[in-house]
Amino acid sequence: MSRFPTLSDGSTPSSLREVLHPQQAPSTTRLEYECELITPMYGGGVEPGQVDRDMPIRATAIRGQLRFWWRLLYGTPGDDAATTFSDEREIWGGLGNTPEEVSSSNVNIRVENLTFQPTDIAPAARPTFNERSGRYDMAWSGVTTEKQGLQYALFAAQGKCHRDTGQHDEKNPAPGTLLKAARWTLVIDIKEPLRTASPDQLPLKDQVTDAIRWWAALGGVGARTRRGLGAVKVTHRDAETSQALCVNEDEVLAKGGRLHFFGAPFKAGQAATELNTLLTHFRNFRQGPTEEHGAGYGRQRQTEPETKRPAGRSNWPEADLVRTATDKWFGKDGDQQHRVRGQAVGTAHNHAPKYKGAAIYPRARFGLPLVMQFIDKNDGDPGNVTIVPVVDGEEKERLASPVILRTCIGRDGDYRAALLVLPESRTDTYYRIKGDGVNMDRLSAKPVDLRPAWTEPVEQLIGVLAAQMLLAPKTSDASDPRNKLTGPVRWGKVRVQRNRTNGTLEAKHPETEKTATRSGADAKALLETLPLDLRQKLIDKGGYHLLVTVKNGEITKLEPAP
Repeated sequence: MSRFPTLSDGSTPSSLREVLHPQQAPSTTRLEYECELITPMYGGGVEPGQVDRDMPIRATAIRGQLRFWWRLLYGTPGDDAATTFSDEREIWGGLGNTPEEVSSSNVNIRVENLTFQPTDIAPAARPTFNERSGRYDMAWSGVTTEKQGLQYALFAAQGKCHRDTGQHDEKNPAPGTLLKAARWTLVIDIKEPLRTASPDQLPLKDQVTDAIRWWAALGGVGARTRRGLGAVKVTHRDAETSQALCVNEDEVLAKGGRLHFFGAPFKAGQAATELNTLLTHFRNFRQGPTEEHGAGYGRQRQTEPETKRPAGRSNWPEADLVRTATDKWFGKDGDQQHRVRGQAVGTAHNHAPKYKGAAIYPRARFGLPLVMQFIDKNDGDPGNVTIVPVVDGEEKERLASPVILRTCIGRDGDYRAALLVLPESRTDTYYRIKGDGVNMDRLSAKPVDLRPAWTEPVEQLIGVLAAQMLLAPKTSDASDPRNKLTGPVRWGKVRVQRNRTNGTLEAKHPETEKTATRSGADAKALLETLPLDLRQKLIDKGGYHLLVTVKNGEITKLEPAP
């Protein structure tokens, strides 16, 4: 006989909880998804950078990803981080600020039916004996061979080896490992809580379902997921269609972020190849020689091929800021020739800072810390330095990039290369240079007129990708005017034609074959911005190579080409 009274519905409660909350007895919902790895997974095991050969896909790692996307979707806006932390702990479990605030999870996650081949787990690089140099070097292998973009994203996975033996030790760490393919079933049991934080709050099932969908579309498994590694195709196990879970641009915009699709559609099996293409454009934008992408950023072209260096000095301001802060640069003391194995090569020049403006760190927008190594540090350039974030006055070890590059599925069922800009916190972030001999007082705080990519590198990256890969129509509404790229895009060095009859200026992008024009008084005004000698050459010859900036199909700026 029960020691609790009979309830109004005639049932007999079995616990005090059912007495106090007779209409709110907890219910459990089970969700099951089929998951397939579509881009290589890097690391993800207990040891950093290494795939766990016994359990490569871990439920705890997926839980961490789901918590991240839940915070983005349902975290409290503004500065009330304590409320978000408390709500998150109630749902996902965890420790609180006191021993009494320990909470068990209402969401249980399991990985079942995991299938993969042991041969699909392999190191990103292997020691290879170089006959020419007579020593061992690390050479990229497996899915990274001849894939420049993936190599750029996996720079930390290459490892090192002893030059004479090819072995790894404390000074020569082993390369990271990759998992090329895997399938599994993701099982999630959700226990609805007895109460919700507010009457208008969505049921827990809906919140978790949203987090799963955003993780499936924009997250991943393992490390370097913000560079597209470990992308997963996720489908409902019992669904009538095999359509993968997706997120569209309007949903992202509603949460304060932006999602852009680029290039032609492709199937899931091509995801690794297309990711490599996307990352190659990103690599070229950040540090490729100018002629590789025509946008005028990255590094200067190499004028000394005998040095066997891939490119010249950086076009970004950070390197010159470090030279200013340390009062060191190559060539300052008179020796103005690069050296290779003790022999001077190349023409006379130096690395005196060209940028002398405000202390800005545009590449910090793509994540910190930023480790800078000066190849001529033994001949006058600074030693290695690191740029670290300072948030609310406290120095941090790292700051994740708000930019995610990956392959992403649209509502049409096809995949495209995609760039996601996450909504960012309002917390002020500053940057600190750490290294030998850094003099922060030498950094200028004087504002200057900067190149657009230095003040808004994310916008410029979007412009470069749109020019190189073409901006794809919106998957949610192709007619939406927000789909149009409205910001200025720098095409780089392009031949500008002038119509002798009406004075119209026309430029055609050499790769995309897009055309931009300017006519009438606007064309005349553009011409007058050029130096007199260049203006005359353009008029006399009818065409000349200039640096061109375009907005919505119109030429907005002409500059002398280097």
